[in-house]
Amino acid sequence: MEKKYEKPEKNGSSCSFWYDHWVGDESLKDTIGASGLRLLGLPAESKVIGAVVNGHWKLPGSRNRCPLRQSLRDLLLPTPVPVFSNGSDIFYWHYGNTTLKPFSAKATWEAIRPAAASVPWSKIVWLPVRARLSQWGISSDMCCSCGLFVETRDHLFLHCDFASQVWQRILTRLGHAPNLFLNWDALISWLSSTVGPSPRILKCWVVQATIFFIWRERNVHYHTDTSLSPEIVYKFIDRSIRDLLLAFLRTNPSFTHLSTWFT
Repeated sequence: MEKKYEKPEKNGSSCSFWYDHWVGDESLKDTIGASGLRLLGLPAESKVIGAVVNGHWKLPGSRNRCPLRQSLRDLLLPTPVPVFSNGSDIFYWHYGNTTLKPFSAKATWEAIRPAAASVPWSKIVWLPVRARLSQWGISSDMCCSCGLFVETRDHLFLHCDFASQVWQRILTRLGHAPNLFLNWDALISWLSSTVGPSPRILKCWVVQATIFFIWRERNVHYHTDTSLSPEIVYKFIDRSIRDLLLAFLRTNPSFTHLSTWFT
């Protein structure tokens, strides 16, 4: 981000002539060079107002043959002279075509790192799968579970042979086709739908538990080089859902259609 001086409104009493970005996109020290401080007769601590005399810029003569002095003249001539006022200078932050006044950390972050389009599941989960980590040079991008394909979100949680076997058991248990999800969007669409034999709240719990246990198994396999079978992971999911349902049904006995999981 670049700090810029807002020229038309203030008096130049606190803006550094040499070091602040009040003319163009760079400071005059960077534009003219360090030797300009000596050749142009303005001390390093000079403020912008120090280069103004009787309402005009203190400019080198037009016939001056020194390139540095001529560069300063070319920069200042089209620049409005600061107007005297009792107010202090106002600095703002500028990035490309974005102007931030006053400074905002949130707006600065959004300006230098524009957000991608929002997705329906953005508030549900963010997982550092290896395809993402490899972009940062942290690890290989191959799947921790099978080692055969790039570990993307869709592969790890839906398409990997391990995950696929877990989902076949889960979906069959819920009364759905065992190969239902072509991609993550299909999973989210199914999760949001109210059509089908399973109540939506049950589907939410099942999906959360399944994603959790697949992710946990992936991490155990990665860190310890040991693994469980899809059948055992399915039993962990089953036990987790049973415990959750029993706790829920104790306080909501009329909500009997959740008993789908038990049958």
